[in-house]
Amino acid sequence: MIQAAHSPVFETTLENGLKVLIQEVRLAPVVSQLLARAPANPWAHYFAATLHFLQDRPDQALREARATVSLDPGHGKAHNLIGA
Repeated sequence: MIQAAHSPVFETTLENGLKVLIQEVRLAPVVSQLLARAPANPWAHYFAATLHFLQDRPDQALREARATVSLDPGHGKAHNLIGA
């Protein structure tokens, strides 16, 4: 049976799935390397913001999203994260 899109069970399942995905692909080390190798690249900061957002770390996500926008004011995806 498919769960309703806004049910607590669906949201918990989705959240758990994302956490597993993050661990499986080892996103954190990739983001760390991106930031170390390309600190002035807005996409490095955007991916860091996305990682923090998925890890339920909104303060860090907002900081990185703002860094993205400061490097690229037209970065729509970062603006979306700031508004999320």
